[in-house]
Amino acid sequence: MAIKKLIIRGIMSLILCVNAYPSFSNIEDRYPNCSEFTNSDGAITYTGGDGNNFCRLSSEMTKFKLYYISLCQEQPTVQNFRTVCSPLFDNANGKEVSLSINTQVSLADEVTLREGTYSYAAILVGSTSSFSIKKKFSPARTGKTGTGEWCWTLDAVITDARYPGASGNIADCGATPPALIGTQVFSSHAAYPSAALGFTSSRTGSNEVGSYILHYLLSDETLTSGVSTDYSTWPETKYLLGIQTFNTPVTISPNTTNINTGFLLTNAYDVGVMGATNTGINIFSPSNFGFKIISNNFFSYTFR
Repeated sequence: MAIKKLIIRGIMSLILCVNAYPSFSNIEDRYPNCSEFTNSDGAITYTGGDGNNFCRLSSEMTKFKLYYISLCQEQPTVQNFRTVCSPLFDNANGKEVSLSINTQVSLADEVTLREGTYSYAAILVGSTSSFSIKKKFSPARTGKTGTGEWCWTLDAVITDARYPGASGNIADCGATPPALIGTQVFSSHAAYPSAALGFTSSRTGSNEVGSYILHYLLSDETLTSGVSTDYSTWPETKYLLGIQTFNTPVTISPNTTNINTGFLLTNAYDVGVMGATNTGINIFSPSNFGFKIISNNFFSYTFR
């Protein structure tokens, strides 16, 4: 059957968190939402506490490349996901997607998909993403060159997934944000499921709809490899391949007219407070990344 529309959008709800900081195994439990610490003007008042100096917030814009989305009737692997799954979207060059909360981008006007029950899904995205953030704080914060209630991202490339702050001070603050704020580019080349496992080419987990596995792939769509104790031995990856197994299979019927794919933007980033008074800000960093697909049924999947 031909489904009329496949669209993607920014979504407001938290699906599941998967750590973008390999040095922490459970970032979503350790870091509170910045929105829990605001004044009457909506400014973030968070200054740390309980041994934690980070809180999570949302970006103004997130950009990444989307290569492939599919539903599968049998469990796919790295080796066969392109042959055993039914693609909803497939672009060898990748479609660059720029999203903010509540935005919508059309991917395809018509998708051909066999009626039936699908117990699995696979999605392929680029391993590099970029983002921009500006937020108001109280009291005033100090960035790279200035001090003020507003802080924002500067142009930068984050290459060390273990400790993004190693890239230096890449946030600034002032009385008002500039008309054009900077964009930060982030890339991760290996998973870090736990201190015991170290760096790996894949990681597993579960969410509200089932179990998933995330694979880090090279440009030829094969698994990356390196030394588990040494992040520097892991080569640059090109893709993240996520495979979801549903607790309740998705059913495609003649009544299915639309498929929507939503990507998590809310509280998908974090900011750390630094210095003797915890009023210094040197970086905004990726924290969580997730997506969900909606037809007549609903399913979600998270990776990174």
